[in-house]
Amino acid sequence: DDLWDTSVWDVIKRAIPEGNCCSRVIPTTQIEDVALACCEDQSGQLFLCSSSGRLKKDINQVFNDLSPQLKTCLLYLNMYTEDYVIRKVDLVRQWLNEGYLGVEGTSSRQTQQGNTVEVGGLEEVAGRYFDELVYKKIIQPANFDNNGKVLSCTVNHNVMDFITQKSMEEDFITVVDYPETIADLPDRVRRLSIKFGGAKSAQVPRNMKVSQVRSLMFSGFFKCLPSLEDYWVLRVLILDIWSDQDEEILDLGIIGEMFQLRYLKIECNMTIRLPAVIRQLKYLQTLDVAAKVAAFPQDICCLKELRHLHIQSDSCSRNNIMSDSHFLPVSHFSAEGLIHQIANNITSNIAHLIHLSLYGEAALVGQIADMTSLQSLGKLNLSTCSSYNVSELGYLTNMQDLHLTTSAVSSSRLVGNIKCLASILAKFSNLRSLIIDGEDSSNGKIISDILIHVPSPPVNLERFELSPNVFIMPRLPEWIGYLRKLRTLNIAIRESGDVGILKQCTSLAAISLHVWTTPTQRIIFNEGFQALKYFKFTCPTLCVQFMAGAMPRVQTLKLSFNVDKMQQYWPENIGTRNLVCLKVISVKIGGASTDQASTEAAKRRLMEAFGRDHPRLRCAKENHQHPPVINIKMVDWIINGDKKQISADVITSGSPDEQHKMEETDIMDIDRIADCRLETVPSKRQNKFERVVDLLLSES
Repeated sequence: DDLWDTSVWDVIKRAIPEGNCCSRVIPTTQIEDVALACCEDQSGQLFLCSSSGRLKKDINQVFNDLSPQLKTCLLYLNMYTEDYVIRKVDLVRQWLNEGYLGVEGTSSRQTQQGNTVEVGGLEEVAGRYFDELVYKKIIQPANFDNNGKVLSCTVNHNVMDFITQKSMEEDFITVVDYPETIADLPDRVRRLSIKFGGAKSAQVPRNMKVSQVRSLMFSGFFKCLPSLEDYWVLRVLILDIWSDQDEEILDLGIIGEMFQLRYLKIECNMTIRLPAVIRQLKYLQTLDVAAKVAAFPQDICCLKELRHLHIQSDSCSRNNIMSDSHFLPVSHFSAEGLIHQIANNITSNIAHLIHLSLYGEAALVGQIADMTSLQSLGKLNLSTCSSYNVSELGYLTNMQDLHLTTSAVSSSRLVGNIKCLASILAKFSNLRSLIIDGEDSSNGKIISDILIHVPSPPVNLERFELSPNVFIMPRLPEWIGYLRKLRTLNIAIRESGDVGILKQCTSLAAISLHVWTTPTQRIIFNEGFQALKYFKFTCPTLCVQFMAGAMPRVQTLKLSFNVDKMQQYWPENIGTRNLVCLKVISVKIGGASTDQASTEAAKRRLMEAFGRDHPRLRCAKENHQHPPVINIKMVDWIINGDKKQISADVITSGSPDEQHKMEETDIMDIDRIADCRLETVPSKRQNKFERVVDLLLSES
C-alpha cells in the first residue's frame, strides 16, 4: 500500500510467481511513475472493488469475528495518524492503562507481607492481543527483531477508514483532524485525538466539551496545543509536540493536578518544564519523556505506582532551571539529580520499579540492590560507573534485560567492572537479554578474555550481543555452547577458533559473527543450526563454506570481506547452493577505492557464484517460484586482517583472586550512567522499502 518508488515494486515483483496460480499483489501509490510500472487492469479492478464496498464488507466481517477486548483495542488505533509507526511496547501499556484488559492499570507485584503475585502478567496478555491483530493481518508489521518478532506496526488506510467510521458510530474516539472539521460534536467526549500535523494556526473547536475526556493524544505545533486546564480527569496523556524555535519553553506544570493520570508520554523538540510537585499523581505507572527537561520534580520518588520510567533527555539547560525548592538543586541540572533521588529513595518508595531507562550524564548511587523488582536496566556505563554499582546488580535476581555500554578505551576501572560482571552473571537466573555496546572509536577496540571465563553463565539467556564497535573477544567462549535457549548472538572474535561451539545452541535464529584476523583455513559449516534464519559473517576474506545440510532454514545471508583478499578463497566454493531456503544474499565488498574494473569484475564473479545452480533458481524456472535476491555493494575497507596492525587495548583476566577484588575507591566513588531507549523511525521512503523486505523475511 502507498508505494513511493519503483524500486520497491521491482523487489515485490520478483516475489510474485509468474504463472496461472491466481497469486497477485495489487499495489496502491500516489506516484504516477510507480503506477505506470504496475498493472493497469488489476488496479482498476481493485478500485472498483473498494468503491463498491466489497472491501469494507470483508473488513467488517473480520472485525465482527474479534473478541470484545480485541475490538476495543483495535478501535483505539484511531488515536494515531495514518502511516504512523506505532511501537508495540507503547500500545500495550496504553491499552493496559485504558482498562481494556478488565483491570485499569493494575500490575501485580510482591507485597510487603510476602504475598507473591505475578508481575507484568497483564502486559503479556496485551502483547498477545497485539500479536493476534498482526496474525489476522488487521495491522501491518513495520519493524522486526532478528527473531522475527514484531516490534511496531502501521495501519492500512482502508482499515483506518473502517476504524474511524466505526469509532464515530460508537462514539468511541473523537478525532480533530486539521483541516477537516467535525460536523456534529458528540455530547460526551471520552477519548480525544488531535491531529494537527504541520498546521500552525489550527484550534480545537471552542464549543467542544472536554471536561470528561479520559484520554488525550495531541500531535502538532506547540502553539496549537489547547489549554490543559480543563482536562482534569485524564488517565492517558500523549503529547507529540514540535517547535521551530530552539529557545521556546513549554510549561506543563498543570499536569501535576491531573490526579487520575496513569500514563504520560511526551515527545518534543523543545525544552519543557514539568510540574514542581508530582507526588499527587499517585496512580501514574508510566512516565516517558523524550525532550529537553528544564527541571525534574524532586518528589518523583514518591510515585509508588510507577512501573516504567524512561527519561530520554540529552540536554538540560542550566539557564532554564528554576531555583524553587520543589525542584532538584541546580547542581543536578541533568538526569544525574534524578538518578540520585531515585537511588536514595528506592527502599521506601519505588522499589517496585520494573523498567528504568535514563539517558544523560548521571550517577547511579544508593541502594540499587533494594530495587529487587527491576526487570530492565540500561545503559549502565562500565567505563565510568563504580565496581560497587556493578556488584550490586547481582542482587537484582528478577533482571531480564540488561543493557550495558562502554567506551573503546581501556582503563583500570573498566577492567575491574568487566571482571565483576563476569563474577555475578551466574546470579541472573532470569536474564533473557545481555547487551554491551558503545560508540565506534578510531582509537581502537578492546580485546578482552575476561568474559571467556564465566564459571556459570545465565542459562536462560536468549539474546547476547557484544558490539563489534568496541569489544573483541580472543575466541568464542566455551560457555556459549551451554546456552540452549540462545536465539540471537552478535559477537566479534580475533581468531575464528572452534565455531562448532555454536552448533550446541540449538535455538539460534540469528548470528552476527565478526572475525578480525585472516584465518589460515576455511571456516566450514557442515551440519547443525536447524533453527537459524539469519546469518551475518564479516571477515577480511571470504573464508566461509556451507556444506550440504548446513543451515537448512536460513533465509538471509550477509557477507562482508575485502576485495584484495578475494583470490585467497574462491567464491564459487562457498556453497550457497546448499542453503536451500535462502531468500536474500547481501554482500559488502571492502575497497571502494580500488579501480572500477576490478570491482565490477568482483561483482560479476559473485553474481555468477551465488546464482549458479542454486535450487531456488531452478525452482523459479520450473515452478515459477522466486529466486534469491542478490545485493552487492562496494564500501570502505571491512577489516584489515593483520594481527600486528589491529589497534586494540588488550585486557586480560588476571588471577582468580584479582577477578573478585574490588578497589576501595570504587565503593566510595559516584560515577555516571547513560541510557537511551530512543527508537529512530526511518523516513517514509526508507520505511516502505524496509517494510517490504521485512515482510518477505518474516515467513516461518
